[in-house]
Amino acid sequence: MFADDKHNVYVSERSSNRILKWTPDMPPESEGIVVAGTGRKGSAANEFSWPRAVFVDNCQNVYAVDRGNARIQCWPKDAVCGSTVVTHSNFRVFLGIKVDKNGNIYAVDWKNR
Repeated sequence: MFADDKHNVYVSERSSNRILKWTPDMPPESEGIVVAGTGRKGSAANEFSWPRAVFVDNCQNVYAVDRGNARIQCWPKDAVCGSTVVTHSNFRVFLGIKVDKNGNIYAVDWKNR
């Protein structure tokens, strides 16, 4: 889960393979807005396989850890597909991700030796 400075909340739905967004003016019981992923498991640029951590920068680019595909995807605001910004076959379990103001990506990887 991630909350930005405008109080938007982003949640990675691992079992539904998508990232959802709630804005402050949405009712809490709403289903959220899909901002990344199709809801289908896969490895295409518009799909996830068990997304985990999520981070949103000041330009509203959504960065998401795609655990099942051992990659980090970046989805620009309103994009229908993401692009792979980090990939490595040794990634096991990302627990967190952050992108600084210069675009440097930091990820916590658990069980990687």
